[in-house]
Amino acid sequence: MADVADRMREATEFHKAGKLREAIAAYESVVEQEPGNARAWAAMGQIWSTRLVYGRAVECFEKAVEAAPGEFIFLYLLALPLRRLGRLEDSIAALTRATELRSDHWESHLDRIAALERMGRDAGEARAALEEALPGDVGALERLGEELAASRKRAALACYQRANALDGSSAARLVRQGELERELGLHEAALASFERAVELDASAEGAHAGLAWVCERLGRNEEARWYAGTALGQDPRDIELGLAVARLDRKEGDLRGAVARLRAMKGDPRIESKWTYASVCIEMGLALDAGGDAQGAFAQISEGKAVLSQRRAARRFPRGGLTAWIGHVREKTAGLEGEAWQEQRQGTEVDDGGRGPIFVVGFPGSGAETIAELAARSAGVRSSGGAPWLSETVRGARELRGSEASYPDVLGELNEEQVRALRAQYLAAAGNNAGDAGTGRIVDALDMNITRLAGIARLFPEAKIVVALRDPRDCCLECYFSLAEADATSVHFFDLDATTALYEKVMDLYLASRDRLGLEIAEVRVEDVAADPAALSRRVVEFVGETWSGSVTEGLEIGASRWRRYADRLEPYSERLERFVGEFGYGE
Repeated sequence: MADVADRMREATEFHKAGKLREAIAAYESVVEQEPGNARAWAAMGQIWSTRLVYGRAVECFEKAVEAAPGEFIFLYLLALPLRRLGRLEDSIAALTRATELRSDHWESHLDRIAALERMGRDAGEARAALEEALPGDVGALERLGEELAASRKRAALACYQRANALDGSSAARLVRQGELERELGLHEAALASFERAVELDASAEGAHAGLAWVCERLGRNEEARWYAGTALGQDPRDIELGLAVARLDRKEGDLRGAVARLRAMKGDPRIESKWTYASVCIEMGLALDAGGDAQGAFAQISEGKAVLSQRRAARRFPRGGLTAWIGHVREKTAGLEGEAWQEQRQGTEVDDGGRGPIFVVGFPGSGAETIAELAARSAGVRSSGGAPWLSETVRGARELRGSEASYPDVLGELNEEQVRALRAQYLAAAGNNAGDAGTGRIVDALDMNITRLAGIARLFPEAKIVVALRDPRDCCLECYFSLAEADATSVHFFDLDATTALYEKVMDLYLASRDRLGLEIAEVRVEDVAADPAALSRRVVEFVGETWSGSVTEGLEIGASRWRRYADRLEPYSERLERFVGEFGYGE
């Protein structure tokens, strides 16, 4: 048998080379010979955590902690998968022990504060400990914050917050704090930071631009325009500010002004980023579309999409992967009769009174977020934030079984105990992400969960499914006219051919699943929400079993139909979409 040290070196080489299966096998052989090898257990935990198999990761890190209880790093590493499993109390306990062993490890303090805040607990003591862990020198804090800004934004923010608490006289530092808060989505905090910067120095670089950006995101358009105008007075050729003003012009109906500004920006030689140039093109397309110039709008959108497709980020997501997976799931779904699915559902013990989660799904651009808001505004119902909790839970089924079976076949291999474990994992993670806003049911609004209805049927047979529908032609155009960072789904929206092809794949799978899985499904057309929001909101809320409140209809935004203006552009794909136009009641 190979020497433990040699096997450990071999495992490490596999790990570095990305050969994770081989690495795990080698690490397992190490711990077979040397059960107290903390490094091997921790390395396996890191691999399982990277692969999102958090249950296995916890087991490995716990073994590492048991073998080396004085090593803080193993406790710190253990806290992450515990948090992802929704075990926040255990995660906090691990981080607390880590900080006791290594009081100057500010990452542990930061993660502990975040976990306490997520549970609605007082984090004052943890914040005081963090302040002691961070450097006490303002210059050192600034240097550390800048160093961390690219990869650890929350850690960088803590540095700037600490520096500004020690010395709040630097407008530039407050602007940097505001920028980090803005990037993290902490808009109200960013607003306060930028405002304090302006109070200190009315000409502080970036302060008015930051205020314009934040006010626009908060819907305070008049203030956003004022701040943007002030900032443009300081730098009339700032591209991001110009985009913000153009968006405000479009929203307020000054389409001519928006287009003129955007045309001038397109010719600016200072635009070096493909993302920025594409943003200008797509914003101009939206302004032209709002003004009825379909030909000009489509040309601008197409130019912007072509540029987005050339970005390095787009090349990380080949289109074939998602469509091949959907095709596989469709084939497997077609091979199972309804009785087989019903047999799989038997024995799934419902442990929450029969009132499972509410899943709001639909093809991107269908208005799933709007439909979800109808349910989320009802008393006792809370949003899980649209995170991929379901996909992570379903992915973990294979590892839980130790099976090579692919989805959805692996669902049929799960026993009752494993189903309960996966249910608990999902409910804990999604519930904790929903925060302490209430103790009611979870609304999981992630549109592409429409491709995972088999997983819902196996784990949550009592769940209510609300399917957001929109005229397929408008739905595809909405996706094509959108601006989004590249991911496995959005890369299909670079041209209408790929967009409509993905729509066909996804919605064909939905129809096959709907007819076999026996789930309780309500199909809701977003156009009907626009026509009679009160009636639709009542229908949705009563379907999911909650008490309707008339207030749920306030502030909903429904996009207008545009497909008729682009009928000629959609014509090559009409046969592809025709089936769904009829199926969902959009035929003329």
